[in-house]
Amino acid sequence: MKLIHRPLYLDRIKSLKGSPDIKIITGIRRSGKSKLMQAFIRHIEETEPEANIIYIDFTRLKYEHLKEYHAFNDYVEENTKHGSDKMYVQVSDNIAEPATLERELDPLRRIKDAYPKILLARTRHQRYDCDGIHVIDIAEWLYGREA
Repeated sequence: MKLIHRPLYLDRIKSLKGSPDIKIITGIRRSGKSKLMQAFIRHIEETEPEANIIYIDFTRLKYEHLKEYHAFNDYVEENTKHGSDKMYVQVSDNIAEPATLERELDPLRRIKDAYPKILLARTRHQRYDCDGIHVIDIAEWLYGREA
C-alpha cells in the first residue's frame, strides 16, 4: 500500500505540541491515523531525544493482553523512562466508592520513602491530599491545570 504524506496534518499536530489540550486523531478505517501518529512520534524523537513515548497499537495481537488494566499498568511502569525526580503515580478510573478509593490508596500508603505520591482518577473535585498522597482529577491533570 502506498503511503500518502500529509504535511498539513502533521504540521497542525506539531503546532499543538505542548498545549494542555488532549489531542484526538479520528478518521475512517485505513485513512492513515496510525501512520500520522508514527510520523509525529518520529518528529518528537528527533527534536526531544529524552522524550518518554509509549506507543501501543491495540489492533496488534502482541498488545492484546494489555487490555486488562493490571497488565497495562505494569507495561507502562516497565517502559517509562525515569529521570532523577522520582515519584509514584497510581491511575484509576473512578474512586467514588470508599472501597475503591482505599484499594487505590493502599499501595501508595505502603511505600515509606519521601518521594511524591499521586493518585490520578476521575474525581470531579479539586485536588486534595489523603495521608500525604495527592489525589488529582485526571482531566484537570491532562489539561495541565494540576501539576
